[in-house]
Amino acid sequence: METSTPSSNPSPSPTPTPSPAPVEYHEPPDEFVQDRITYVKRASIAKKGRRLGSSHIWKYGVQYIRSSDKKEVYYCHECATGKHKQELFVVNGTSRVRNHLEQKHQVDPQSGVKKPSSTRRSVLDQQRSAAVTSTFFWKDSIEKFKELLVRWIVYCHIAFFQLENQYFRELLFFLNPALLSHLPKAAKTIRSWVMDAFWSKKQRLKDDLRQARSRISISFDLWTSPNPYAILGVVAMWIDATGKRQITVLGMRRVYGEHSGENVGSVIIELLGEYGVGGDQIGYFMLDNASSNDAAVEFILKELCPWMTPNQRRHRRLRCLGHIVNLCCQAFLMGRDCEKHLAKLEKHYQRGDYTKVEELWRKFGCLGRLHNLVRYIRLTPQRREEFAAIIIGGDLAEFDRLEPIQNNSTRWNSWFRSITRALNVREWLEIFSARHVPGKGSQGIANFKLDGQHWFELEKIELALKDFYAATLLTEGTKTSLADWFLTLDCLLREISETKDHYHDMHTDDDNNFTWKYLESCADAAWSKCAEYYNNQQMNWQNRFPEDTDLPPAYYAAQILDPYRKWAWFRQEWVLHGDEEKKRWFDNAQSAVKHLWEREYKGRYPVESLPSPARRERDPDLAFDRQREHKRIRTDAPVSTTDLYEQYISTDRLHDEDASYDDAIAYWLSRYDSQRDLARFALDLFAISPMSDECERLFSSAKLTIVDRRGRLKADIVEACECLRAWYGKPQVEDNSDIEDSENDNGRVDN
Repeated sequence: METSTPSSNPSPSPTPTPSPAPVEYHEPPDEFVQDRITYVKRASIAKKGRRLGSSHIWKYGVQYIRSSDKKEVYYCHECATGKHKQELFVVNGTSRVRNHLEQKHQVDPQSGVKKPSSTRRSVLDQQRSAAVTSTFFWKDSIEKFKELLVRWIVYCHIAFFQLENQYFRELLFFLNPALLSHLPKAAKTIRSWVMDAFWSKKQRLKDDLRQARSRISISFDLWTSPNPYAILGVVAMWIDATGKRQITVLGMRRVYGEHSGENVGSVIIELLGEYGVGGDQIGYFMLDNASSNDAAVEFILKELCPWMTPNQRRHRRLRCLGHIVNLCCQAFLMGRDCEKHLAKLEKHYQRGDYTKVEELWRKFGCLGRLHNLVRYIRLTPQRREEFAAIIIGGDLAEFDRLEPIQNNSTRWNSWFRSITRALNVREWLEIFSARHVPGKGSQGIANFKLDGQHWFELEKIELALKDFYAATLLTEGTKTSLADWFLTLDCLLREISETKDHYHDMHTDDDNNFTWKYLESCADAAWSKCAEYYNNQQMNWQNRFPEDTDLPPAYYAAQILDPYRKWAWFRQEWVLHGDEEKKRWFDNAQSAVKHLWEREYKGRYPVESLPSPARRERDPDLAFDRQREHKRIRTDAPVSTTDLYEQYISTDRLHDEDASYDDAIAYWLSRYDSQRDLARFALDLFAISPMSDECERLFSSAKLTIVDRRGRLKADIVEACECLRAWYGKPQVEDNSDIEDSENDNGRVDN
């Protein structure tokens, strides 16, 4: 027995035929009563008729006012003609009315005309089939369908108007005809579904934050969207009620007016208020190195935590390790004045003066030549094709058809990837440079060619940049904590210092080769930039706050409160070598961490003692009672008055070289009910990521949402889509076939 479905007949569906003449309806009453509620025709009481939309629904009905709540409802002429009970939909859109006219009165949804009787019968058969199938589509299934649809839309950056596409709708109706009654026909309805899902999940997140086992630390950054809006992304970091570390998007808010610290801070205060996060719950701020962020943190903490001293507020402002490493890398590549050089380049890029850009890059030797050569090749499709046509094969076949990578001033490690790729396709670049014939009016690549000396320098630079690359990769993502911040920076400073000494020795032995002197100056510039942040002297900090030139104690405390580390590393690196200055650093760090413990944690989180169980009544027996009393231990003073922090650091560290931050969190969670003060101290710090890279990922996703065809998206729906996308998370199975080939670009030079 065949079942009729919307796609069971392979032939095209018949085109609806318009009725020969418009249907005439009787004039509806000015007032009527249904279900004890009075309805009054809007036209009879309004002084001025409301302008109706262009939808065809107004051919088949009029508006009435419901007396109970003054809502405007839809009165159907077809129901009145057929003597059916009026459904009286509230007029806040056209989807429900259009569904009613289509399903009950066979009005075509596209043309807005009634279908002929033969078509009407086939539609009725289709509806009967849909009704049978819909028995399996109960209310919970419909809600699940809505959730899955919204999740797919926001995660895959689907434009809302795509749900209006007839081909997509026919596909879904083929799979399940019951969706005919539930799939909205207007993009506006999908928008409301997304906003409903956003508010629902936001409320759940608010509840989770209220039950957090640590303070809520914040990361935020500003971004200019393609619309263009000034968008502020805000991310929260905390330990949840189950003991898991969470890094979650709180919101994306449009910032109006000046991008000052006070203006940005007021937006964040408003957002935190929506989640119910008050001053007692605020932790630290992990941000990039923009000076406006200093003012923003100061403004936020003054407003939410008025009891804090200026010193406490400054110590809550932490610096993104990824940005510090990138600044050191730029200093290595472009010298001590790298900020000025980058500003000049950016100015000429914005003006479109690429001739001046090329001239500026020529000042940077092999780096400038490589940048200009890669840009020249990638500038036109013809040059790209010419480069891709070079095939070497043999042992180098795996590198055929790889394009050179262009460096980017804002993307971390882009120079490392660019140089590594250039070294891997060196033969291809040399062949291209030898064969290429420039077009008319083009100067060609005479000034961009790389000779043997340039390739030698690039090899040495690529080797030095591996330290920066490793420092970034080892501390990004969700598997690291603030405990890795100081160790990574210290290791990077040591590696740069060794590189500088190595190049100095090479220059001493071979003073005829300028490369060694050049590389020594590069390493010296990177070392100076790294030392600024290591000694807390960045951005004229020492002159601005001469009384506060030590690093915030949170950097040290995060490592000390790792039971597998404690003070062991500092003793090993600062004390055992006998360096008096580093011994002083060690004493200052110990004092700073202890002061932080006593000022903000000690005695702040009392352990809730459970009531002692009721004692079972015994029959009185003096002989037994005397025996029990004689054996009882009696104390006149508290069992222990030892400071919990002092007791913790006086014991040996746990020995497990493979222990991760998850193990450290588990250690303190097991003591959360017995050592609440110290456990909160540790969990507050382990919740913090050493980087603010999550904001960058948020903006990369939003760039795919706000494409040219969606340039009119408002800030509220952009926030809803991106928050939902982050909250839903990645699918468990993903196709990684389209990952950029640089991900799998094994360093040929290393082999």
